[in-house]
Amino acid sequence: MNEESTVDISKEKSRRGLLALMGAGGAAALATLLSRSNGAQAGHGGGVDPDALHLGVNNVAPAGSETRLQATVDNGPALGVVNDSPVPGPGAPGPIGIAGQSGSGPGVTGSSQSGDGVRGHSQSGTGVFGETLGGPFAFGVTGASSLPGEGGFGVGSSIGVIGQTGSGVGVAGFSNAVSPTPGSPLGSGTGVLGRSGSGPGVQGSTETGSAAILGVNNSDGGVAVRGLSQNPDAPPGDSPANGAGTGVQGVSGSGFGVMGESASGPGVIGLGGTAGVVGESNRGPGVHGLAGSEGNADVAGVLGEAVGCVEKGPCGPGMGIGVHGRSEAGIGVRGDSQSGPAFEGFSESGAGAFVSSLSGPGVDATSESGPGVLGWSPGGAGVIGIGSILRGEGTVPEVGPGVLGIAPGDAAAVQAVSGGLIGGDGQPVPDPDGGLALDVVGKARFSTAGAGTVPQGQNSVLVANAAVTADSHISITLASNPGSRQLHWVEGNPGVGFRVRLTQGQGPKPQTNFTYLIVEPAA
Repeated sequence: MNEESTVDISKEKSRRGLLALMGAGGAAALATLLSRSNGAQAGHGGGVDPDALHLGVNNVAPAGSETRLQATVDNGPALGVVNDSPVPGPGAPGPIGIAGQSGSGPGVTGSSQSGDGVRGHSQSGTGVFGETLGGPFAFGVTGASSLPGEGGFGVGSSIGVIGQTGSGVGVAGFSNAVSPTPGSPLGSGTGVLGRSGSGPGVQGSTETGSAAILGVNNSDGGVAVRGLSQNPDAPPGDSPANGAGTGVQGVSGSGFGVMGESASGPGVIGLGGTAGVVGESNRGPGVHGLAGSEGNADVAGVLGEAVGCVEKGPCGPGMGIGVHGRSEAGIGVRGDSQSGPAFEGFSESGAGAFVSSLSGPGVDATSESGPGVLGWSPGGAGVIGIGSILRGEGTVPEVGPGVLGIAPGDAAAVQAVSGGLIGGDGQPVPDPDGGLALDVVGKARFSTAGAGTVPQGQNSVLVANAAVTADSHISITLASNPGSRQLHWVEGNPGVGFRVRLTQGQGPKPQTNFTYLIVEPAA
């Protein structure tokens, strides 16, 4: 037996194995293709039939010709190829069942009227693997929803790529430096990229799950989900987040639009050239913070912190504003409490709270039962009010009250207590110790202080003042020479005023000036 007949016998054995794999219909079609000449020219020449499709050698067809296998197979492939190599050979990509190659078009294409155009199956590896060595707009695997006819590619309304799983991952994207297998050395590219002209680039939907889109970051200090608003016309080297749109947006009918949760750090942090976080609402709070920690009353629902630099997290003390409330006509910052202080400020060295206003009150606080504003300091002033602010060099200061207290009826608008605070049903109450409650440095002004005159030749005068009560303490100081007379007594008339009476004395009765101060005793 010569060498030519030996080659033909081995190829014939491979044909019989392939025909057995394909079944009767596919085998008949392949046998017909392999045994008859259909216009495709086998370039190797010689052999039993030079026009047949020969196995194990390179078959070359003339340019422009097509080699087609047509068969009718109910359950099975029209063409089956088996690679029996048990182990990968030296170098990538290992044993291959079918390889397709093209200069510029698809290497392998599959078409089906209702089923899968191309389907890949693997026991433990990748069912379908796509790889590209091209530029940024070349893709290893592309899924498109298209319409019939020219220009219909990618413009359909169906799903371009779908991933389906019972409990695992439907679609997974890996940026790997070596292999797409999980656990291989990771690369620096994008694992999954979604892009759209006007619709969502990536959309996630879940019926009962906790998250429609889940981002996981396994690095220390990285970001699990990040949104960038970009300007396509920005110059090279500009910041990637240079657009005017919204980086991350959350919309909800009745739940949370955006929710951030952290075991020990901030749930949501915002960094911005103007405001780090902006909240807007037509009916409810623009930003709503809730804090709950059993046994820890110092947990803040919303925390504002001014630092010395703009980074993710604290990086030193700054001169900025931790929380800034601004309103065109309403309330910039409002605090409400059922039983405790509506607003509390604490500082280790400076003012616990600093509030300024151009025209209205710096702080407007209301409480149903407790203090509207409570200031506490272990060594400094609990509350400091500054009523004069220079708006520019050489300008006249704007003058107003540093602290303004307003109370209805006989309640104290401002109360000073020497001592400390003790808890009472969750509400701190004063604990007097008998020390100095009020220390005034500078002038003191009272609306119940004033001046009057006893006319010449008379020994008494009525001073009208509706602030006088039955318990009022009225102090009189003579401011001019009364002659031989002296202050006799002061007769109070509640709601009307008081009468200053002098003794009769001897001799002339000159006009006598006096000052007075009306105060109320402690309740």
